[in-house]
Amino acid sequence: MVRIEEISQKDLKKFINFPFDLYKNDPYWVGELKADTHKLLREDNPFWQHATRKLFMAYKDGKPVGRICALVNHTHNQYHHENIGTRGQRGAWPG
Repeated sequence: MVRIEEISQKDLKKFINFPFDLYKNDPYWVGELKADTHKLLREDNPFWQHATRKLFMAYKDGKPVGRICALVNHTHNQYHHENIGTRGQRGAWPG
């Protein structure tokens, strides 16, 4: 069974490091810059003054198997008269 957990700010490193384990054997994969990803996802990033986000990781048998960031950009929604969200920072083990 797969278990989904919300990731707190203190576990941000675990979220950022996940794709490095996921793709470690792929010779064509180029990882994102961890420092840039950390700056982007930190709660004190100015973007989050007008947007909200939730980070989630999936676990199967206690092992991380996926991650995703769900976000709502409130400024976008106001400007476009929409009420939508999006996702990013995703990745998952196949199977």
